[in-house]
Amino acid sequence: MISRGGRRSTVATLTEIYHYIRLLYVRFGIQFCPECDVEIHARSVESIAQQIIRERMNTRVSVLAPLVVSRKGNHNPWQQWAVKRGASSLLVDGELHSTQNWKPLDRYRLHNIDLPVATVELGPDDLSARENLISAINESLEVKDGHFRIAYPALDQETEGRKLELFSTSRSCTSCGRAFEELDPRLFSYNSSQGWCDACFGTGLTIKNADSQDDEELEHLTDGEVCGTCEGRRLNPEALAVQFHGITIDEMTRWSVREARIRLSKLTLTDREQVAAKDILAELTSRLAFLESVGLSYLSLDRAAPTLSGGEAQRIRLAAQLGSSLCGACYVLDEPTIGLHSRDNQLLLSALASLRDKGNTIVVVEHDEDTIVSADHIIDLGPGGGVRGGEVIATGTVQEIRENSGSVTGRMLKSPLLHPMPRIRAAVNPKNAIEISGAFRHNLQKVNASFPIQALICVTGVSGSGKSTLVREVLYRNLSSILSQRQSDENEPAWDYCSNVTGWNQVRRVLEVDQTPIGKTPRS
Repeated sequence: MISRGGRRSTVATLTEIYHYIRLLYVRFGIQFCPECDVEIHARSVESIAQQIIRERMNTRVSVLAPLVVSRKGNHNPWQQWAVKRGASSLLVDGELHSTQNWKPLDRYRLHNIDLPVATVELGPDDLSARENLISAINESLEVKDGHFRIAYPALDQETEGRKLELFSTSRSCTSCGRAFEELDPRLFSYNSSQGWCDACFGTGLTIKNADSQDDEELEHLTDGEVCGTCEGRRLNPEALAVQFHGITIDEMTRWSVREARIRLSKLTLTDREQVAAKDILAELTSRLAFLESVGLSYLSLDRAAPTLSGGEAQRIRLAAQLGSSLCGACYVLDEPTIGLHSRDNQLLLSALASLRDKGNTIVVVEHDEDTIVSADHIIDLGPGGGVRGGEVIATGTVQEIRENSGSVTGRMLKSPLLHPMPRIRAAVNPKNAIEISGAFRHNLQKVNASFPIQALICVTGVSGSGKSTLVREVLYRNLSSILSQRQSDENEPAWDYCSNVTGWNQVRRVLEVDQTPIGKTPRS
């Protein structure tokens, strides 16, 4: 079974396209201050010292050299390094720890460790204080090139209300003076606290009653209101302010697969970028091409995994395998054509053939005739089901199976059963119908649809055309909501993902028969 992933998973993350997009922004992105929209530049130690004195006048501050920034591990080597340097303490997660009586750190938690360099009293017009501050800053920069912190109140004062402030000689806003860390792949990750939006934890949705990234409900989110803080972009302002050729990372991920391939291939790169980004862009364009080859050129890269149809999710996984260049593997697929349109069937079979041609083994459990005919080798089990099954009836090529009289599959392939059209169909009254107007959701383009009452209705179309969205997220969702509230059509209910629904009062109950297992306990 192919998993569609949680809410933080997207088309780009499932295919590793987002991994290479992040690398582009880390290596070639230009940082801007999210508050001032000013490009980040280098600053001198003197100008930073003047800013600190101006803002922290008559305050004792401690100058710190950052050693570890949001990294998991016990970090024992840093304690040993500090002892050799003669440091008596380290600031660990905001608290002073003695280097002689070192307390083991939780290796599975994120930690911040700083080396205290000096404490300076900042008085008005005090040249010695300015010189001491510049000297401490330079000493800290020898430990951590380009970055240092100040703590106020100082480390030898009360800890209540203490704040840590980052400064940088290499990455600072020339307008407000704010400093920024070096670009890191985690800054652009929906799964990292360094990158995600603090309000929605990288889901892009409004989170109710959730104040921790450990909330298990985040993994099961499929739908909801767009996050008002990041406007559905999932990342924090610092990440969203980085640009590559004038394009932010959220703008790039809003491109469709086809648009991304075309626009990336037409980028005008500098000489440095042409050399350094060559492999990254090659991986990106090849993966995008594989998605196009399985008929998914229309999907946006930021499309959330839970919103994909079954056929789309399956082909995305196959495209990811095609792009991995893995050979010598054995892939097992259980009825992959279930729910697929005949056109999508051929795209799926082409993808499986491409995997085979790379030197892989593909084992498929399937009833579909096209898949059986396309197989290089067939194993037919039977002769019946349950206690009448469990035997290998026939093996070989499709022609050998056709000629095997003991194989039910072979007989059906050789002489297919005819399915005559019924002469008499149930009468359909178009006036007695549930009418949906202006349905919009995912791929639906404000469509109108009529569902006649007391009739068998088939909703068909190629994978990703909006079948499940129309039936489950528009029809079922609205009927379930309004029938549970027992409203009358005079109340003008608020419809989800459509402008209007009429005729709903002709049904008394709505039931969804899905693929959820019937039994919920071992006794079921």
